[in-house]
Amino acid sequence: QLDLGSDVDALGRQAAAYASEPRLGAELSRHLPPLAGGVGPAGQTDSWWAVRPVLPFVMAPGDPPWSFPRRPQFVAATSWLGSPLADHGEGIRHFVRRYLAGFGPAGLDDIQQMSRIGGARIRSAVETMASELVTFRDERGRLLYDVPGGPLPAGDLPAPVRFLPMWDSILLAYKDRSRVIPEPYRRTVIRANGDFLPTFLVDGRVAGLWRADLVDGHSRVTPLPFEPLTRLVAREVAEEAARLQAFLDPLEPAVYSRYAKIWLKDWLGPSPGS
Repeated sequence: QLDLGSDVDALGRQAAAYASEPRLGAELSRHLPPLAGGVGPAGQTDSWWAVRPVLPFVMAPGDPPWSFPRRPQFVAATSWLGSPLADHGEGIRHFVRRYLAGFGPAGLDDIQQMSRIGGARIRSAVETMASELVTFRDERGRLLYDVPGGPLPAGDLPAPVRFLPMWDSILLAYKDRSRVIPEPYRRTVIRANGDFLPTFLVDGRVAGLWRADLVDGHSRVTPLPFEPLTRLVAREVAEEAARLQAFLDPLEPAVYSRYAKIWLKDWLGPSPGS
């Protein structure tokens, strides 16, 4: 059985040295020695399988560089950053600052949800940051944290229509998904395999999905609302879809088409170009 301390650390150092430049997962699997005895499902012996989830590697940009590639490459985080990593405590505090700057005010459970770091470690880090954070109470009395000067828009301030990519951070950022995703549609947006589908927001809440197809040589973005839209909202959605099309067309006009045989066909039907 694998010693999750010394064995992974030694394999990690070997993997990091090899991945000082981007490497395919298959290359790392071949480069690292197999695990003696096997661990994980079906006696897994792939050392890269053991190292990847617990040590710092970065997925290098693919082609196009802003999209998730079919054959991802990995590079050691220290090589990518060009500097040593912070210690664990400072790393967590840095994450908390960045998270709150983007998604505060938020509770400890929200920070844990986004980071997947244990609750005790999050609580300890936030307690050491008391002098640099501000606090609030929500309508349920829950303690919330934020960075000083963070925006606090009024609750009735209209939010513009926005199209979100798969796995967008706003859908991942809070423990209570219902603040962004209406509960009746949660299982449509969040698939059983963990995928978060591409969505669009109306007044700050998920109102439907969208797909992009290659039609007559160009990108066509199709909004798929969960419920009928008013004429005004439908026009705003169409205008935002047109802006997204113009962005996608020269880069990846049928973005996410690789998922068409997995979940698109189950709920969204055939493509407009088929």
